[in-house]
This record gives sequence, C-alpha cells and structure tokens, in this order.
Amino acid sequence: MKTLMIPALLITLTIGVVSLAAGAAVNEEDCRSTIATTCTRCHGASRTCNKLKDTGTDAQKWREIITRMGKKANLDQADQDTVHACLTMSADPSRLVCD
Repeated sequence: MKTLMIPALLITLTIGVVSLAAGAAVNEEDCRSTIATTCTRCHGASRTCNKLKDTGTDAQKWREIITRMGKKANLDQADQDTVHACLTMSADPSRLVCD
C-alpha cells in the first residue's frame, strides 16, 4: 500500500506545483518594490525601463539575465525568483518601472 502512495503523492505534488507556477498571479505593488530595490538600485529606472520595453526578452533570457545580475547584486534565490515571476508573468512588465 505504501509503495502505491508514494508515486501518487509525487504526481499530486508535481501537478500542484506546475498549476501554481502556471496560474499564479503577480502582485504588481510587490513587483514594483522588489524591482526598485534590486534592478533599479544599480541600473536606474531609465535603463531598467528601456530593457523592460524590449519585447524580444523571453522567460529564458530573463532567467539568464537575473541569474547573472543576481550574483553581482548578491540576490538570494528567492529574490531572483520573485523578479523573474514579476517580469515574465506580468502582462506588461514595463508598467512596473516606467511612468
């Protein structure tokens, strides 16, 4: 009985995590705050705004940028994940910084 429960539990957890990741909404105020204390701290709002308007940056490219910048800015993984979610799950990430 236990041997059947473990795979079922793993499948349930996997589905739950994938569903959360796919359907999670981002809180724009939290995103603005996080980006202001991470990205714009070094790059300024203007430079960050210009990059956010670059429609050629997809989720994978953002992950690469955030990982690289996160090392330089000493961002822990949780902050990197928050910034990534903000930039990839927002309908218009430039609204988070640009006026």
